[in-house]
Amino acid sequence: MHITSSLNDPDFIGGFVTVIGCANRETPAALKEEISRITASRLASPRPESARSAVRDLLRRGGFSPSGRNKPANEYLANAAREGRFPVLNNIVDVCNVLSFDSGLPLCVQDLDVTGPELEVRYGKPGEKYVFNSAGQEIDLKGLICLCRRGPAESHPLSNPIKDSMEGKVKPASRNILGIVYGTRSLIDEPGMRALLERFQQLWLAHAGGAAGELVIV
Repeated sequence: MHITSSLNDPDFIGGFVTVIGCANRETPAALKEEISRITASRLASPRPESARSAVRDLLRRGGFSPSGRNKPANEYLANAAREGRFPVLNNIVDVCNVLSFDSGLPLCVQDLDVTGPELEVRYGKPGEKYVFNSAGQEIDLKGLICLCRRGPAESHPLSNPIKDSMEGKVKPASRNILGIVYGTRSLIDEPGMRALLERFQQLWLAHAGGAAGELVIV
């Protein structure tokens, strides 16, 4: 992968990890047990309010307002865990979600065959939007950190720390996947990011199969 960032934000640290040839299937019992263990542990030892604020501060610097329906993905998962409704969807997405809740950072997963290997992290431009659910709802990307597929003329947003695009989301036929960590250096350093990415990859390999791909920190 070749990933560039044009954020010019020294606090931002992005992590990217791939698995090749995995199988998207129903969440196995072993992963459900892992989710229960991790969520119980984190609920017993929650992260301080300052961690939530640090992620929101990261997202505000481009001019985006991360509140209301636009809360970071990790906040949605934390609320769901506290209310006893942590989502169980499939083996690929569930690994992403439980590590997002545990780390306190927004994590996402994309179909690598859609994103391609040439990627850019940048702020969304005025007027940029994409559809994020099957109902056709759109999110306004202006000022929001976005992961984009680079093209010959311009880059095309596919993911962000709030809601992923329908285009890039993992589908039943997806076999090659890309995990993304939108990090702030006030919460995680490079060794910590590498450890999180390796854990991300190892859980996917254990519960979805395939082979380890690349690991990149930007």
